[in-house]
Amino acid sequence: MSVDEKKELSKNISSLPEHALGRVVQIIHDASPQLTAEGSEEIVIDIDALDAVTLRRLEYYALSV
Repeated sequence: MSVDEKKELSKNISSLPEHALGRVVQIIHDASPQLTAEGSEEIVIDIDALDAVTLRRLEYYALSV
């Protein structure tokens, strides 16, 4: 995924309604459990730490909501 695509993905995730963010966390957790923290109120996503498949899953989800 290009840098511009990652920026767009980040923007799309940021604009998701609150009820949809749980699925974003689940997608990331399924791919990389070590990247998610249990019980945190705020989550910071390091897009560069995610693999291409996870990024595309997030992109698909963010565009479908």
